[in-house]
Amino acid sequence: MIAHLRGSILEKHPNRIVIDVNGVGYDIFVPLSTFYGLGDAGSATALRIHTHVREDAIVLFGFLDPAEKTLFIFMKTAGATEHVVVAVPDLSKASVAAAVRAQHSKTFLGACSAGSGYLLFFK
Repeated sequence: MIAHLRGSILEKHPNRIVIDVNGVGYDIFVPLSTFYGLGDAGSATALRIHTHVREDAIVLFGFLDPAEKTLFIFMKTAGATEHVVVAVPDLSKASVAAAVRAQHSKTFLGACSAGSGYLLFFK
């Protein structure tokens, strides 16, 4: 499993970046809070990585803030899909953190896509 990457930003798009690590480009999905915390293309960066292995792909999710990675893993455990979860820390990090502290995985009724954005429903 890939847990950490350090290199230079090759490409930068909202929710997705490519990091060059010694000549290898890693395509990484990121929440907007991480995206806005990164420098411009060419700048050095380091990310905490969550590696998701499926039959047809190995998908990387990157986070500047270790708390966001913890929230991401918690919400995946609560049943939300990875690409929906990657948008959640930007929407209501405080609410998700409160639920984690209270250990209320049932707080999340579900997550669904809505047009071009994402919605998270709480009890």
